[in-house]
Amino acid sequence: MRRSLNEIQETMKQFKRKHIAVISKQAGATLVVIIIAMLFIAVLGAAVYTLTSVATLNQIHAQRAARAFYLSESGVRIAAGEYKAAANKNATLITLHDKIFPIPDSTSNNNVKIKVYPYWFYADTSFDAGVSTLTLNLPGELPLIDDTGDAQVTFPAGGLLRIKNLNRPGGATWSGTNFVYYSAISVGAFNPAIGRPVTFTLDTAKPPLFQSQIIAGDEFYLGSDTLTTAQAANQSGEDLIINLASTNDDYMAQIFPPRQGTIFVVMPASISQYSYTSRIITTTATPHTVKLTNIQPVAGAAAPQWPLNVDGRQIYVGKNLGFRALSTFGQ
Repeated sequence: MRRSLNEIQETMKQFKRKHIAVISKQAGATLVVIIIAMLFIAVLGAAVYTLTSVATLNQIHAQRAARAFYLSESGVRIAAGEYKAAANKNATLITLHDKIFPIPDSTSNNNVKIKVYPYWFYADTSFDAGVSTLTLNLPGELPLIDDTGDAQVTFPAGGLLRIKNLNRPGGATWSGTNFVYYSAISVGAFNPAIGRPVTFTLDTAKPPLFQSQIIAGDEFYLGSDTLTTAQAANQSGEDLIINLASTNDDYMAQIFPPRQGTIFVVMPASISQYSYTSRIITTTATPHTVKLTNIQPVAGAAAPQWPLNVDGRQIYVGKNLGFRALSTFGQ
């Protein structure tokens, strides 16, 4: 059968239109698949990048935290070493307080700042016997209520003030009573030359006052004779639970160091010294209490007395010292 040229041409045109449309549809479907694949890869890449970035930042923060800890620990060790080696320990503590130790490396911002928290006072000048007002100094900053916070203690408004060491240069000895009652206390601002001044108004209604001269360098400790205990007795290694009868006693409890502290208790024939592991203050029940855990005798001190019963006895905060180091380092 013969076809005309026009028929053949028309058949060819229909064939082209049909197959070109099929190819166009296939190309459009392929393009959609490619776009979806690209979007999936982009989302996956962003997720992997985010996870990698978070992991890297966490690692950096962990490294910085560890570095800060070890820098601070090194700062405390340096400060403790300087204190132990010092001849004039009170002056050394005052110098160490707020002192910045640079850390030698490529970054000039690396340093450790030391904070000093002593629990005793010292006289930077002499006082005559029988004084009714006595200004002493903390060789550092006010102690902290807790070793994890920044709140400072409030000293009890009244209590006992005692000289623990009564020896004098050249072998001279104390020749009078070594404790007084005080009825008011005033705390001044830290002075980089002498520490933080604290003025005690002595209670003249409860004599005797100091009967001998106070000389520069004498050290003093805070105490109370109003603390009691519900325990019949206490043995080595046990917890000592003390009742707090007033707000003043609550403040007294706060100045016991929160951890690894020492106390001394005046017995009829001697002064016994004890250490404890931690101090726990409870104010949710009446009376408020302070618990000193794991009471132990202080090595080298006068023979301790067991059982330990603090009722009616003078209790003093021992010669405790706290350091805190704040580390700073560059990027």
